[in-house]
Amino acid sequence: MKFICTADLHIQTRTPKNRKEHNFLCVCLKKLEFILNKAKTTDSKLLIIAGDFFDTTKSTYKTTNSVLKLLNKHPHIQILVVPGQHDLNYHVSGLDNTPLGVLETAGAITILSNKHTTKINNVSFIGAGWNEEPEEKANVLIMHRMITKRGELWPGQTNYSTAHAILRKYPWAKCIITGDNHLPHSFKIKDEIDGYRHRLQINCGSLVRSTKTQINFQPRCWKIDTSNWSTKAIKIPIEPAEDVFDFVKIAIEETKEENKKEAELKIADFINTLSESDKERPNFKKILNNVVQQVKPNNNVQNIINTTMERVST
Repeated sequence: MKFICTADLHIQTRTPKNRKEHNFLCVCLKKLEFILNKAKTTDSKLLIIAGDFFDTTKSTYKTTNSVLKLLNKHPHIQILVVPGQHDLNYHVSGLDNTPLGVLETAGAITILSNKHTTKINNVSFIGAGWNEEPEEKANVLIMHRMITKRGELWPGQTNYSTAHAILRKYPWAKCIITGDNHLPHSFKIKDEIDGYRHRLQINCGSLVRSTKTQINFQPRCWKIDTSNWSTKAIKIPIEPAEDVFDFVKIAIEETKEENKKEAELKIADFINTLSESDKERPNFKKILNNVVQQVKPNNNVQNIINTTMERVST
């Protein structure tokens, strides 16, 4: 059996701050439709979504309705979903009054349980959404959990597991599919189970490029073949980065960040100066003026500083 998997769709109407489209919902739906069409070509017509279908439980009626209309255009595709933290009210359990809950009530998707398995073509599936643990064993485990390929994604990162560790934690799963980490990866270990010589861990990655760190990122979905537990990454079509990212805005934001860091360092130096011995008492106006000349604040901030300096006695 072959099926398609994806995760971290984060469907929303709000355009991420570094992108410049006026209809971001349309962008999300176009990519979802591409994935649905890929699922249609498989023998199982099965699509797995490993969490964070929506970006927020406060999605507009338009967002939920648009997604439902798209899914209803593909009635023969079976969609199995586990909830991510963005699909849950206040990032806790409970799908009542959520867009994901509406999709299930409408019959468009099935939310996988962590308490019992779902069997399709002799392959068993079990889910474990955000903050859940699987309570039964299955061939395929679908989770929304931070899994990295080999180690931390940034210095000091905590609350994650590696692909190798998660495969060892659930030795009964031939394939573990995860969402939450927006960087995709596939990982295989040699481990004979039911006559197969290896086991898979697939982290799907995000559907769209939403941050400046993803400018060169290629979104993908994955095709899993259960006959030999192999996988193939399928590239999702994207527009050139210069057509979707606002590079001027990104440059301005980066400049602001650099200026903020510089200002913080200078203020720290200023405070340290004030904390020194009173043998040589610093001139407040002179020090603050030096900081202002180097940081170059905007007019509103400058006016406040000028007013303050007029009132300060040295």
